[in-house]
Amino acid sequence: MSTLKLSKLLETERFFEDTLVLNRIGIDSDINFHQDDKNLYISMNLPEIHPDKIDVYVKNGYLHIKETKEETKEEDGECYSKEIYKGSFEQMIKLPEGIKEDDMDFDLYKGELTITLPKI
Repeated sequence: MSTLKLSKLLETERFFEDTLVLNRIGIDSDINFHQDDKNLYISMNLPEIHPDKIDVYVKNGYLHIKETKEETKEEDGECYSKEIYKGSFEQMIKLPEGIKEDDMDFDLYKGELTITLPKI
């Protein structure tokens, strides 16, 4: 069994206490945050999103994740219920201090977006 020192646990909690997810528009996806000594990692599931249509960038301490999709035309006939959303989304996340904003990497593979943000 591995143990985690209390000081390390408190440091980790302080690192994430100012991290805030804002502006969830058009998508409801859970977000995972984890870190090591060199990087902060953020991952989220984004099924059915093409890698060429996603825009991920950091500006003024916020991580922005945007995707624009054209709404598909409804089939002929009357629609009784519509629960499948197919449109744009935007996610904005306030990053903790100590992140290199100009050196970010991201990958979208099989519907999972993974973002790597190096620490200063």
